[in-house]
Amino acid sequence: MNESAVFRHLAISVSVFDRIKQFQRSREAATGDRLTLNQTISAIVREAPQDHPRMDPQRLPALGEKAGWT
Repeated sequence: MNESAVFRHLAISVSVFDRIKQFQRSREAATGDRLTLNQTISAIVREAPQDHPRMDPQRLPALGEKAGWT
């Protein structure tokens, strides 16, 4: 897949980073492919079920308000 890239700075918690690295390491162990951090995050997002409640755009404002983002 050849898509345009979007460059942004992204601050994440250490626990989230650790989970991303865990996914990256397990993928490498399973397939032998070594993914970059960008490839790993892209794979996580692409493979997330689209019908998962956390992926519902209607819920995002409520989650943001709850977290104090608004």
